[in-house]
Amino acid sequence: MGLIFKGVTYQAGGIDMVRKSLVAIIMLFGLIQLNAQDIELTLERAKAIALENNQEIQMARKEVEKARYVLVEARGNFFPSISAFSSFQHAWELPTVIMNNPFYDPIRNPNKKLYFKMGTENNLVYGFNLQLPIFTGGSIYNGYKIAKISYEIAEAQLKSKEQEVLSNVITAYYNVLFMRSMLKVTTEALEAAEENYRQVKKFYEVGKASEFDLIRAEVQVANYKPQLLSIKNQIKLSEDRLKILLNLDEEVGITYMDSLIFEGTEYLNKDLDTLINIAIENRADVKLLKLQKEILNRQVKLSISSLMPTVAFTTNLQYQGQKDDLDFTSEDFFKSFNSSVSISIPLFTGFRNYAKIQQKKIEVKRFDNQMESFIRAIKLEVKTAWMTLKEAAQNLETQQAILEQAKESYRLANLMYKEGMNTQLDVINAQIALNQSKMNYQRYLLEYNTALVKLLKALNQL
Repeated sequence: MGLIFKGVTYQAGGIDMVRKSLVAIIMLFGLIQLNAQDIELTLERAKAIALENNQEIQMARKEVEKARYVLVEARGNFFPSISAFSSFQHAWELPTVIMNNPFYDPIRNPNKKLYFKMGTENNLVYGFNLQLPIFTGGSIYNGYKIAKISYEIAEAQLKSKEQEVLSNVITAYYNVLFMRSMLKVTTEALEAAEENYRQVKKFYEVGKASEFDLIRAEVQVANYKPQLLSIKNQIKLSEDRLKILLNLDEEVGITYMDSLIFEGTEYLNKDLDTLINIAIENRADVKLLKLQKEILNRQVKLSISSLMPTVAFTTNLQYQGQKDDLDFTSEDFFKSFNSSVSISIPLFTGFRNYAKIQQKKIEVKRFDNQMESFIRAIKLEVKTAWMTLKEAAQNLETQQAILEQAKESYRLANLMYKEGMNTQLDVINAQIALNQSKMNYQRYLLEYNTALVKLLKALNQL
């Protein structure tokens, strides 16, 4: 049974190959599209792109892969090593053996010495060698455990790097949203200033407003235009930083599907001790430190193994052929087979091994102090993020009320100005207050969301 695909017939066993090829083409096309045209971006998609594309994470994954092969190498030390060998030797001149002549006779055999050529011109050897460590004082086992822990360390470092990158990406994403909200606020303020200018101009034309009021309204409009330009430039720079973190081309256009909003979190209602326990239990860098301490303990045992004897088993199977020409046949080779057990006992090394052991023990004690300091730093990090989050939530609630008051104040100022009950300066002041309240509200939104990101990172919950 076969499959017809664009004029080519594939047997059933080749269907998987076709499917894999199609998947590869689709993935490649998707990657090209991602770096060649505009994309719609949400926070969740930004996080997914970062985990897939970020170069620092990719390098951390390579380290995990490398550590896995180091572990395979260390595991191989438990097994015997088998090798084949061969050598060919040609004697340009055979060695001469000299010996006393046992048949010496001054008359019939006057030579006191006898001279013989020994060996053959060509010597060919080949065979197999097996070596197996029987006892190494624990050095192979501890080396394997160190490699295994190193692999777990690489995985922990990858998790830690993912949390770090996600924290940076989310913060950068929020910064872009913040600048876009500032653009919206400033644009609304400009539109309000332009509306105020049109109202003042109408009053001026009928003699209800002075030229000074008109000029002041014009200045108010003009003041917002450079602010808009500055904010647009900051948006561009914020987007560029985000694209670097996402490893996207600079030419890629981004349509943001989110806006900066307030979302409650359960962590506001948790007590500090609970959050600290969550952080210590879940954080990858805490696990990393514990694994590093375990490696130090293994290194102490590895140093102790240098004081222990080592026992090794070796066996050789060898075929040797000797001939004056190169016309070797199977009958020219002779087999030899031998095995041996060797033992090596370190008796005196000038106290070098003892000194190495003491160095490792000191490193373990020093690491305990570092671990304690790091735990205290984590507690402070969680406490700072938690307090900042609660403060930002309270400020945001207060600013929400202020913003509503500023909106009402601006509405009344406009209404009263149209009725001739206040001055154009009152309108401008109300407009400035409203604009400032909107900006402050957006800043507190950014502060709240950024504080939440820091707390989630401290808890390893991103």
